[in-house]
Amino acid sequence: MDKLIVGVIIFLLIGGFMIKCSLDTDLSDPNDRKTFGQAFFRWLGQLGSSSAETAKYAVKEQEWLPTNETIKNTTGTSNESQ
Repeated sequence: MDKLIVGVIIFLLIGGFMIKCSLDTDLSDPNDRKTFGQAFFRWLGQLGSSSAETAKYAVKEQEWLPTNETIKNTTGTSNESQ
């Protein structure tokens, strides 16, 4: 769990650094800090939205539980190879 938290923090730091560099901001200037903060939180919102869309697709569109079709295909394949 600790490694996950460290990984998330590193990911956010790298993202923040990339935003800072792409905007060419000086974080000692209050206006630049505001611009950076808006861009960073917009990115976090997009990150959350993309993650939610990916989770919806994974749950809705993918077959996660075995079905009769899956079991028949597996059984048929293993019987043919014997």
